[in-house]
Amino acid sequence: MTNLKPEFINFAEHVINALSFNAPPPGVLERLFEEYKKGNYIRKPGLIWLNYTVASFFEEEPDELRSVTREDKISYPRQVAMYFANFYNHKRGNIAKFYSCTGGNVTYAINKIEKILNNKENFTERKILAILKYELL
Repeated sequence: MTNLKPEFINFAEHVINALSFNAPPPGVLERLFEEYKKGNYIRKPGLIWLNYTVASFFEEEPDELRSVTREDKISYPRQVAMYFANFYNHKRGNIAKFYSCTGGNVTYAINKIEKILNNKENFTERKILAILKYELL
């Protein structure tokens, strides 16, 4: 019989079943486990996990999403990540701090993604966001 604590076994099962990436960078699993112990994996995904998942989805590096670059290939995925962080009830101040921006930037990102989702003509973008939302569940 194994000496692993039941909470770690549950966490490992959660990671295997819920996460869609194969090889997370060093430290991610440890941080996810700390969030798991706090119960955040049930109530809401953590900002680190959201950032990593969105970055992986758009085939970018997670650190790039947290950079201050304004390139479209980085800024759009960052705005999507901010939208989902807000969707999962993270405080806008915490989102702004995580992405090194202002609350106004977070509000702009949320409004931009909501506008895309509400526009019936943006079928492709709405479909991409729906797929990403499914991956985040």
